[in-house]
Amino acid sequence: MTDSKDSEDIKIIQCFDFDGVLFDFLGKWVLFDNAKPILESLKSKGYTMALVSARAANSEYSEQIMSVLKEQKIDHYFNHIVIQYTPKTYHLMEVMEITKSDKLVLYDDTEQNIKDCEAYGHKCVKINPNKGIQFDDIVY
Repeated sequence: MTDSKDSEDIKIIQCFDFDGVLFDFLGKWVLFDNAKPILESLKSKGYTMALVSARAANSEYSEQIMSVLKEQKIDHYFNHIVIQYTPKTYHLMEVMEITKSDKLVLYDDTEQNIKDCEAYGHKCVKINPNKGIQFDDIVY
């Protein structure tokens, strides 16, 4: 496998949770300092990226997530945006047609989401929700 985006056989999909990974909530949604530079770097290398969140799925807050992404000008980095209550890995595999040869990397701050993803054999990185995503967290 190359150290850029996708090889011919393996598609690497970088998946990010919304809160605790990309954003902190301090009375309003605040983008963590490293979030945008990380997204820019991965996009420039050609990675497929997804935002996955169960926060307020199927409610008025789903639209709030979309508006925050647009306000922060980061919505265009994501090939897929999934806001669902179903386990993240299950829904991603269904929506993005992930195969067993694909490599999904989930960045999340919730232990249950990490366990669900690992049960499918995918790579998971537990993010400190007080710091958000860091360059050292990224799996290439």
